[in-house]
Amino acid sequence: MKYFFANRIAVARLLIGLVQGIALYFLHDAIAQKVWPADQPDVLRALLVTAMYVPFFAVLGVGNLRWQTFTVWTGALVLLCAGLGFHAGHQEMAGFTFFSLTTTLSASLPCLLLIANALVTAADSDRRFVADFRTYFEVSWKHVTQYVLASLFVGLFWGILWLGGVLFRLIGINFIANTIAENWFWIPASTLTVSAALHLTDTQAVLVRGARSLLLNLLAWLMPVMVLIGAGFLVALFFTGLDPLWKTKRATVSLIVATGLLILLINAHFQDGASQNERLPLLRYARFLAALMLAPLVALASVGLGLRVEQYGWTPSRVIGLTYLVMLASYAIGYALAALRSGPALRGLPTANVVSAFVTMAGLLALLTPIADPARISVADQIRRLETGRIAPEKFDFAFLDKSSGRYGKSAYERLKANPQGPNAAKIAARIEELAKSPRAGSTPPQPGTAETRARNITVAKPAGGTLPAAFLGQDWKNGLGIPNLPSCLIQATAKCDALLMDLTDDGRPEILIIDPPGIVVVFAQEADGKWATAGQIQQKLGCGDVRQALKAGDVEPLQPRFKDLEAAGERLQIVSGFCSRPRR
Repeated sequence: MKYFFANRIAVARLLIGLVQGIALYFLHDAIAQKVWPADQPDVLRALLVTAMYVPFFAVLGVGNLRWQTFTVWTGALVLLCAGLGFHAGHQEMAGFTFFSLTTTLSASLPCLLLIANALVTAADSDRRFVADFRTYFEVSWKHVTQYVLASLFVGLFWGILWLGGVLFRLIGINFIANTIAENWFWIPASTLTVSAALHLTDTQAVLVRGARSLLLNLLAWLMPVMVLIGAGFLVALFFTGLDPLWKTKRATVSLIVATGLLILLINAHFQDGASQNERLPLLRYARFLAALMLAPLVALASVGLGLRVEQYGWTPSRVIGLTYLVMLASYAIGYALAALRSGPALRGLPTANVVSAFVTMAGLLALLTPIADPARISVADQIRRLETGRIAPEKFDFAFLDKSSGRYGKSAYERLKANPQGPNAAKIAARIEELAKSPRAGSTPPQPGTAETRARNITVAKPAGGTLPAAFLGQDWKNGLGIPNLPSCLIQATAKCDALLMDLTDDGRPEILIIDPPGIVVVFAQEADGKWATAGQIQQKLGCGDVRQALKAGDVEPLQPRFKDLEAAGERLQIVSGFCSRPRR
């Protein structure tokens, strides 16, 4: 009976992985074909997030949760993922930004779901809302170990398939390599492999427990190193002061990372809190110092963030940073209280961890919804600073509103255009009107090149004062014709190049060498029908000495090749040296 039940769980998990792969494939295909739901970003994001995360946690839940809990939790996951995905897509339909809800979603949503799933699984195991800390420890670190092992398994799976494709290609059979590259294969194969890996690690409890113990012990021995570095850093601040720290402009991020790492290392050693007296004194006291160090690190990060906000206001990245600091502050306060009350034993750590887990969930959920949406908060603050006169209209980044903060920024920008407020309302209106009349960089495509612009922008260095053939100048390059590395002066009206006219084939007709300033040297030859086409490129040694300057000056002569070309399988092979014969001056 037990074997039959185990097989049913395996089939269910693989079936979930297969359904997930098929769903992701059709969504990927819809994006490629630009059909529904790709034409509705909010619906597409909702479906993508749901298809990515819900099946993953459903696989973990099958066999580990009671069916009533599994049903309710899976339904809650569907609603949560679809809602957050829809909000992300709806917010960004008006524009894309790097610090967008997409970025926040991809970084924060997995953390939120991992923590929530561990809390639900542990609570279901203990049959109560708040489980015992040892259950939380067992469940959460088991899941972490499963994620690590599953990632290794999937990586090895694709490494083996890739090797198989290479081996078959060696004997002229391309079917394997071509098949594994197809979307209809690699997407479902990946999800099936993940499901299989999670099932295998779930059924091998002894293996997972051993891997977990090894992982935790390795992390625990890194803790004294991190404590030594952190303590040295805090002591050094008494001698250097805080000015060098703030001048780096990345102090807050570094301090947040250091704090998060210390929390991880502390828990790697504390584990479930049992057998504390058997732990090595070195690690116990290092853990104690680490718990006390969290508060000053969080305080420093908060001061750094506050200084930047006071100077420049809220931006999406600073809102995200504040949210993370609130989460870390919960751990720092709880760990400091535990250290002060019980010394190296840290007996209050379990309570601090559970409380902080719920605080972290609340913070991440707020970040992913309008409650603490980074774009909403930063747009509101920047508009307030503009309209109250804290920032001059000529220094304000209107492009952030119009192009880089989604619907919130777009709405605020339209409101400013229609009805600016504050003492600088007239200047704001004038600045917006000025920006509307002057095209911004990247807002309009460059003007295409013509025969006249090419004749004006291309300087012939050899022969000096020479002119390029009219057929070459007047040829319609149609923005590149699919030719890679085409010189910009041929396709843009304002780009400049240098050129050489030289007979490189001894046929009495000169070839054209175009020296594109930011790129390489492209060689053009005239074909039998009179059209010009790329014949080759010069890439080697352009950075050696004064080579580029000599080319632009026309100080160049054709030479016979030092080595003859080789022919293999119908292909011409050239022997070239990629090294400078003399060091650069």
